[in-house]
Parts: sequence; structure tokens; C-alpha cells
Amino acid sequence: MLVSAFLGWLVWGWVNAVRGVARTAPLLYLMPPVAALVAWGVTGERYTWVKLVGAAITLAGVALAQFAAPSRRAAVPESVAPLD
Repeated sequence: MLVSAFLGWLVWGWVNAVRGVARTAPLLYLMPPVAALVAWGVTGERYTWVKLVGAAITLAGVALAQFAAPSRRAAVPESVAPLD
């Protein structure tokens, strides 16, 4: 277990370095659906429609965060002093 946790930590650090934290942070929301799949595969856990709808909403949110076009923010006028 320690080896897999350490390897997961190394992979997470590498992905953050390559893609940036802002692009990889939404992937943390995949932990519950992945854990549910493992529980289903290993222990035969059963899921109600409410749980399945929740997982679908989670996956849709992650997909939206990963693949949506970047928003265009209005340019800040140069006359505005930065906040310290």
C-alpha cells in the first residue's frame, strides 16, 4: 500500500508540473466515482439511481472544467492601481 500511495503522489506531482495545478485540481473530484467503481468491482456494492445520478453530475462537472474553452476576462485598465 505504501508503494502505491507513493507512486500516486509522484504521478500527481508530475501531472501538476506538466499541466499546471489549475488544470489538474478538478481531477480530485474523480476520487469518489473511481472509489465507487473499485467498491463495485471488489465487494459487489450496489448503487441506487441517486448515487448514479450524483456520479454522472460529478463526471460532467470534471469534463466541463477540463475541456471547456477558457473564459475571456475583461482587460483591467492600466489606471487602476493594484491592491496590496
